[in-house]
Amino acid sequence: MILIMIFIGVASIYISLYASYGLFVLRNLKSCDHVKKDLAFLPSVSLIICAYNEERTISRKLENTLEIDYPKDRLELIAFDNGSTDGTFEIAKNFKKNGVKVYSLNGKNKGKSAGLTVAFKLAKGDIIVISDVDCFLKKDVLLKSMPYFADPSVGAVCGSQILLNPDESQSTQMEVSLQTYYKLIRKAESNIDSTILYNGEFAAFRRSLIGRLDEDVGADDTQIAIRIKESGHRALFLNEANFYEYAPSNSKMRWKQKVRRSSQVVQALLRYRYMMFRRPDTYSRIIYPWNFFMHVISPFIFVSLLVILPIMFIFDPFASALALTIFGFVVLLSVMVIELQLKKNLKGILSTLLTFAHGQLTLFVGFWSLMRKKPYKWHPLEDTRRY
Repeated sequence: MILIMIFIGVASIYISLYASYGLFVLRNLKSCDHVKKDLAFLPSVSLIICAYNEERTISRKLENTLEIDYPKDRLELIAFDNGSTDGTFEIAKNFKKNGVKVYSLNGKNKGKSAGLTVAFKLAKGDIIVISDVDCFLKKDVLLKSMPYFADPSVGAVCGSQILLNPDESQSTQMEVSLQTYYKLIRKAESNIDSTILYNGEFAAFRRSLIGRLDEDVGADDTQIAIRIKESGHRALFLNEANFYEYAPSNSKMRWKQKVRRSSQVVQALLRYRYMMFRRPDTYSRIIYPWNFFMHVISPFIFVSLLVILPIMFIFDPFASALALTIFGFVVLLSVMVIELQLKKNLKGILSTLLTFAHGQLTLFVGFWSLMRKKPYKWHPLEDTRRY
């Protein structure tokens, strides 16, 4: 009985924390700290594509980039080969005639953050934009995002993902559920202050604010967002600045992708944990601590509760079943209160719960792979490169 009481107590606090932040998000989706947006403001931009072993995709990516609608005299396109061992560099060089500046890393690949640091030194624009090879940018993405930099408080912006295969499989449907939730969080955080989870598929920032990245932090996008806030500026999520990409349709591929990304986000949050409670603002007191809880602490509580469950049933199956039924009802009710406001049906609510469980498990595994210094290595996923 004591074990059951502990389970109910811890689980109740756990759900309450998630519900409270959910209400915080909903409350701040419409309210917004004023941002001065000037549609006539078109700064000089250096768009960097950092590629590693992307011979299948680099050509289509550069073609897509050349189609972007932005004043050509204000846009510098840079293709940076990050030490590829395939034909990526040779293929990219074919685009020099189109005005693309093509460079190659001299030496061994040390990761994306290290490669981007080298690429930053080559950029001339006031705004640096980084974009992953496995996504397509919408033609108006710069016209929709650059005007926000007219506000001196804005140091960075990132775009919003549109999946090209949302209904292909259970894995892609889970990604839709995950991104729906994360977009709400990022929008609310941007409205009230600054977001932490940042989309590296399209990320723009003031070149004067970041000269180099920490090479041993894999999540370059999250690192940029945190360091922009550290500099006293805001990092915004823009729902109207869109990019397109495929999500892994295979559950095994999705697991590997999420574990790798999870370990990198955890690494970044641990590295910059001093950002918590350092200033009397919403970011330091609410946004960063919550994201730290959700990505670093919450997975351990979640797995602990899963371990306690079978032990409870061994000692007192009836009481455990009753407690679990009541708790399950409370969980479902809490999620429904928030999700129904987003006009989701029961299937969508169950998908959210499944996605949450999957996310907590990948964060847990990602944390331990990071601690053991055996992270999942990045490699191009064939399932997401269909160009």
